[in-house]
Amino acid sequence: MRPIASSLDSKQHITALFDAFVLTLDGIDTALALVQFPDFCHADALPLLAEQYDVLGHKGFALCTTEAQKRQLIKDAIELHRTKGTPFSIKRAITAVGFDSVEIRERTGISYNGLFNHDGSKNYSGGNWYNFSVKVFYTGAAPDAARIALINKLIEEYKNVRSVLFDLQFVATI
Repeated sequence: MRPIASSLDSKQHITALFDAFVLTLDGIDTALALVQFPDFCHADALPLLAEQYDVLGHKGFALCTTEAQKRQLIKDAIELHRTKGTPFSIKRAITAVGFDSVEIRERTGISYNGLFNHDGSKNYSGGNWYNFSVKVFYTGAAPDAARIALINKLIEEYKNVRSVLFDLQFVATI
């Protein structure tokens, strides 16, 4: 039974138009209309959604290797921008692109113990308030040089302006 008014049911042209309209609506994929939801949108729309949420390129999208990581990064985008400039945002961004965990140490430096030549390129004061180091834990294949460069840019994007990345280490977990 069609949900059409009984007074219009006798008109054949109206019922034909109604049937054509229903067939047209039944053929539309509603998932394509849900563009704002990264869980439901089509995979081809993810780069556009990443651009809209400002996580495209070195801000995280270029580091994602799977579709699930891309969707998770887009879902985390608002929180990443809200907490930008904190150690939490660095940890969240790196784990969103597929690494296991991240450890951040603040006020890091090198204590002069005679192991290094003092050529003036390092500050041997023991630790400055603006230095921090990042240790990234991963399983699987080691990141290559291009991926490490993207991670450096990712950290530069989400750290606060006054801080300086002193050391970046990658630790394989077994």
